[in-house]
Amino acid sequence: MTALDKITKARVQLIIDNPFFGNIATRLELIEDDSFPTMATDGKSIRFNSDFVDRLPVAHLKGVMAHEVCHVIYQHHLRRKHRDHTEWNQACDFAINSILLDAGFSLPEDGCIDVSHKGKSAEDIHRDLFGGKISDTSSQTESSQGSDQGSTQGNDQGSAGKSAENSRSANAPDDNPVDMQGHGVVLDGTSDDGQTLTPSQLEEEEAKWTDIVLTAAMISGEAGNADSPFKQLIKQLRKPQIDWPTQLRRFLLDGQPTNRTYQRLGRRSSALGVALPSRQRDIGGEIAVLIDASSSVDDQLFAQFCDELQLIMAEHDITANVIKYTHNVRDVSVVEPGDAIDRTRYYGGTNTAKAFNHLTENDISCDAIIVFSDAEDYWDRIDEPDAPTLLCACFSNDYWRGRIEKDAGWVQTLEVTRD
Repeated sequence: MTALDKITKARVQLIIDNPFFGNIATRLELIEDDSFPTMATDGKSIRFNSDFVDRLPVAHLKGVMAHEVCHVIYQHHLRRKHRDHTEWNQACDFAINSILLDAGFSLPEDGCIDVSHKGKSAEDIHRDLFGGKISDTSSQTESSQGSDQGSTQGNDQGSAGKSAENSRSANAPDDNPVDMQGHGVVLDGTSDDGQTLTPSQLEEEEAKWTDIVLTAAMISGEAGNADSPFKQLIKQLRKPQIDWPTQLRRFLLDGQPTNRTYQRLGRRSSALGVALPSRQRDIGGEIAVLIDASSSVDDQLFAQFCDELQLIMAEHDITANVIKYTHNVRDVSVVEPGDAIDRTRYYGGTNTAKAFNHLTENDISCDAIIVFSDAEDYWDRIDEPDAPTLLCACFSNDYWRGRIEKDAGWVQTLEVTRD
């Protein structure tokens, strides 16, 4: 029996014993690839080392395959962003191994298992273990595709193993994940031609895998199983929601090359009775970030916003002029790519106009403005800036949503929600 025959048999057994996993496993092409010491998945295939497959009994092989499938179920191949690859794999393993145990699979005793991480996302576990730090190496491909440069993924496909000398393939970069537990790794998803996913491609992949997982849950009966370890995931996938980190990236990275556009009329059009184009600029390498640091802003959302913004800045070499404010400007700093955003909070009310005025009064130029706030403020006292502006708002109620629509039609609004 060849290695391919054996792993195919294990997949058939997975379909019979665990239809939910088995249905999803059939979506992944089985590819023999001895540059990997064990197994790996990128959301398109399960790559396997023939010697590794030959050594394992079919029952054990089924469990290792379920491990790779579980990474895809949770879309770990689409979520690493700029985190260190090996650290991300370790966080992902902690996230799924307790789920696999609940689903009845056997795991190696030395696997990443810790009950304190049960129920947490891979991002939260990475933050717990590694402080949410980012990798020093860039995951962006060298490309001349213009706006397609914007990416949330590295394209660093390659092997993983216990030794850097014998585990990497010829084309693998230096930051590939190490298979610390000996039962496979998760790689970054890529486009069909092997390139880094653009933000729009990433959205398509996320939507595709959401549909696949929900369909598999319905077919297998997992969706109706009250004891399913995946019931929370299935409930979450069914909820229509805005992926605000992806939208934040798209705002920063998918700039249009034209200086003016009639797609959205300028603010003065109605007053003058003529159609005036609005400004629309490329997003370059320097932005302004206005942070409502008052105590009324949700702590968890504040931390998530800072984490996401730090990742984007590091990935794409963006410098930020960070202005923290309450009823007055409280702190001003320049945050370079790779630096952390200060998380200090203050007491006081909210006056966003003071932060915008600080930009004007100090002649701070920027290619884009991002505001993070609960938006409990009156934006009609803010003059429209030259730079495109995004409000990342953690609204507390509909009243303030309505005020933004009424008072600041020039600002793009993105509602920030908890993971």
